[in-house]
Amino acid sequence: MKIKHFLIFLFLIGFQTSILSKQSTQYLVKTTDSIPPSTTVKKQLTPKEIKAVYIKDVNFDTKSCFQIMKGVIYNAGDKKPMHHVRIVLSLNNKIIQNILTDNTGGYTLKLLCNKTYDLKINIVGFEGKSITFKSDIQSNTTIKKDFHLDGAYCYQTISGTIKSAKDASLISGAYVSLLKNNKKIKTVKTLKDGTYAFSLDCYKTYTIEVEKEHFKGNSILFNTSLVPQISLIKHLTLRNLDCTKTIKGIVRNTQFNTLLNKVKVELSKSGQFIKSTQTNAAGEFYFDLACNSVFTVSLKKENYSKVMRAVETDSNSKIQTQITFELKHLDCKQTIKGVLINSQTNTVEAGVALQFFNDNKLIETITTGADGTFTFEAECSKSYKVTTEKQLYTDSSQYFVTNRKNKALVYKTIKISPVLDFVQIRKTLMLKVNPNNLTFVLNKNTLTVALKKELYKITALLEKHPNIKLEINIHTDSRANDNLNMTLSKQRAKTIIDYLVHNGISIDRLTGDGYGETQLLNRCANGIKCKNYEHLKNKRIEFIVLNN
Repeated sequence: MKIKHFLIFLFLIGFQTSILSKQSTQYLVKTTDSIPPSTTVKKQLTPKEIKAVYIKDVNFDTKSCFQIMKGVIYNAGDKKPMHHVRIVLSLNNKIIQNILTDNTGGYTLKLLCNKTYDLKINIVGFEGKSITFKSDIQSNTTIKKDFHLDGAYCYQTISGTIKSAKDASLISGAYVSLLKNNKKIKTVKTLKDGTYAFSLDCYKTYTIEVEKEHFKGNSILFNTSLVPQISLIKHLTLRNLDCTKTIKGIVRNTQFNTLLNKVKVELSKSGQFIKSTQTNAAGEFYFDLACNSVFTVSLKKENYSKVMRAVETDSNSKIQTQITFELKHLDCKQTIKGVLINSQTNTVEAGVALQFFNDNKLIETITTGADGTFTFEAECSKSYKVTTEKQLYTDSSQYFVTNRKNKALVYKTIKISPVLDFVQIRKTLMLKVNPNNLTFVLNKNTLTVALKKELYKITALLEKHPNIKLEINIHTDSRANDNLNMTLSKQRAKTIIDYLVHNGISIDRLTGDGYGETQLLNRCANGIKCKNYEHLKNKRIEFIVLNN
């Protein structure tokens, strides 16, 4: 009997196991805010995947399949990021990450693939969030998820007293205003005991302003916290105004009648400094002065004339006095002292013309002295370009900007580079020239200004190296008629030789010819479609050195 029961028991276990092996298990992961989407997720999992869900491995190594989840926590009320929000990530009811958002409200979590996580977000004064989600099987991916927290109902109170700064007596009947976002939301009058009170929202910025006739107003800026139902105490004092006169100054530029900001304004009395301020963007400044007194106001601004004026106040404290001041702009000049240096030898270069430009307009041409130095008078706060030109040297341009300091002495070093005379091209020794300047007038054998400039340099090189001879070869591309290209190239070769002879080079040192399109450097022959830059490689002038 016992053996029979045992066999039946084994049969039932085998039957159940067989069924389970033929069916894949379904797991239902319900989320309150799934990532993504925000719905119930169903997924068919193999037995191996089901086992992986419950592996209590929270360590990440190079072989782990992981994902990055990151985002920002926002205040749903004002849409601002929230820092120091607590984020707790759990796996299998075990906390594996416990972090705070940074100063930008951002957070970053590292997840294992194919795991079910619980995420909790909490901060005092706001409704927290609890989320269950499952990471997918895709490794090395980033999940972007932001959260918005709604503020819980939270209020605080503030109260205090208003006292005289002179004798600490309580002030009744003072107007106390509560401002939020620079808008008055409530105004009360202090009671006989000088007290006031307001109800406040949590986690907000407020300003309290106090006004009372014959007193100078006062204000404070403060923030409420996230802790509900606490009471803040803020006491304020008001300074007695026996008689104070407000002086408003307006400062203008005499030349353009424009308002001047950031003018330094100093106030003194009987030669004793009292205080200073500066004009705002509207060219204004203010002083509260004692009535029936004489003061001296001094105004200073860089590159403007200094102004001093006596200001006398009357006894009418209710009417503001407005005074206009005018400053004259001074001519601001700076001296630029410099030296021109050979970039290769680090020696000075004398007799080189320097051209100074401002806004593409030539201001002055200066030639360096025997010691390579130069001096240039520049205007303040200007941008300049200086160019250099010297035979057998590369043309160069440099830029500098002067500052606002008048009569400043500025030192500059400018470098120029000599032209290397020869260059190896396609295993052939040639004179080094600027290929961009080797151009004729289109479809003619007429020299351009740029080509004449280059031939002038070639003349100098031939004079510098009297033992060399030149072979001047002209090549065209294949874009015109073959015979026309051949004829034009020969004419151009003769034109260059004639020009060099005219400039003093012996005909015995010169030879050359035109080859049309017979010596192309690439595939761009007749009937072959090529781009413009490919054709330009074939269109060239060669100055080949025959002997040195």
